[in-house]
Amino acid sequence: MIIKQQPLVSIIMPVYNTGNIITNTLDSILSQSYTNFELIIVDDGSTDTSGHICSTYAAKDKRIRLIRQQNKGICKARNVGIQLAKGKYLAFCDHDDIYHTSLLETTVKYAEDFNLEVIKYSVEIQNEIKGNITYNRHIGKEKRFQYFDNKQIRQEFLHLINTGFCNTIWSAMYNASLFKDGALYFNPCYKHGGEDFDLNIRLYPNVKSLGILQDVLYIHYLRNTLSTSAKFYDDVLQHSQKELYSINNLLSNGITINKKEYTLYCSEKITSILSYAVMMGKDRMQITQLLNNLFTFINWNNTIPMPVGREYLKGWVLILLRHRLFGVLSALFYFYKMKK
Repeated sequence: MIIKQQPLVSIIMPVYNTGNIITNTLDSILSQSYTNFELIIVDDGSTDTSGHICSTYAAKDKRIRLIRQQNKGICKARNVGIQLAKGKYLAFCDHDDIYHTSLLETTVKYAEDFNLEVIKYSVEIQNEIKGNITYNRHIGKEKRFQYFDNKQIRQEFLHLINTGFCNTIWSAMYNASLFKDGALYFNPCYKHGGEDFDLNIRLYPNVKSLGILQDVLYIHYLRNTLSTSAKFYDDVLQHSQKELYSINNLLSNGITINKKEYTLYCSEKITSILSYAVMMGKDRMQITQLLNNLFTFINWNNTIPMPVGREYLKGWVLILLRHRLFGVLSALFYFYKMKK
């Protein structure tokens, strides 16, 4: 009888100043029921005990490879891990999150059985600010597992985006061939979030086989790390505009145009940007200028009317923006948010 060899999985984990909690993350990975993996830790210039803790773990377990570098950001740290990875599959983990014991065993089984390039799983999200737990699940909730070929991915892509499908890199395992020879990488220009979305919208339209699994295999912790700096605000807005621009490019390159899903995406994105601008204390004039900039990043021919009313702020957002009533929208949104 031929015994099939277990494929190697490369887990990539950037680390920066999480010495107080990183042991929980490391223990969850080393407790995996599937044992044929390498853990590539990229210490991105930590100034606390993180480096020492990782070094101690690496000395005890040969599956751990510890790389040290000056602080260059999460994108460059992940790219280093990708370049060094030896596995057939790549998985990612944030330095303060938790792997369920069966994560690798389950994902490898599905990837091998169905010849998947990507296997996506559900995530438990623990919000330390609000103290609640939510679950990030995806389309096909009535089925434990769904298979998509490239044609189906392109047909459902906008819907996938609207379910938060592309927002994270650590909620999936990837065939390493997708990243071969630097064909796919994290863009270092993303300093304050958005890097996962940017990579995923470049990746998924070219994926030949995708599996979506409803099993919750990962715990992600939302922590209070939001910056209030002007540079952070500028980066967030710049990345949001890039997202809108990238989506428009996808629509002109073979992605099925579902006007309802595109309208929903635009309304969600614009409302989110406006919420952030108000939270950052931007005045009405600044918000009006912001709206003027965002107007040009929407393909209005692919939008449809949304419900409007007191319970449908997002509907009003697109109607007023479409007619260039920036001042009215700024005043309405600012008043609405101040009343919340």
